[in-house]
Amino acid sequence: QRPELFGAVVCWVPVIDMLRYHKFTVGRYWIPEYGNAQENPEHFKFMYAYSPLHNVREGVDYPPTLIMTADTDDRVVPGHALKFAATLQEKYAGPKPILLRVESKAGHG
Repeated sequence: QRPELFGAVVCWVPVIDMLRYHKFTVGRYWIPEYGNAQENPEHFKFMYAYSPLHNVREGVDYPPTLIMTADTDDRVVPGHALKFAATLQEKYAGPKPILLRVESKAGHG
């Protein structure tokens, strides 16, 4: 909500797309905890409001950000980190780095 208050951010194997997380690997088992935005309009409303991927905005002063994932993570697919890095890099035109690190031949942790 207030990224300008942070000196830096490190996201380690993050769940970022809260509207589609359940479509990947074991994400469907998290529905009782997070909800299902595609089947429940009330869930969609609150999940959209806090989904990091869907709340990246142009004109915001984002802190330096390092997003880390692993290429064979079967719990949190690398797509979350890849989409988040791409979205931040697309919408943030400031001087602070938005970095992505993909660990090769590694899993969730």
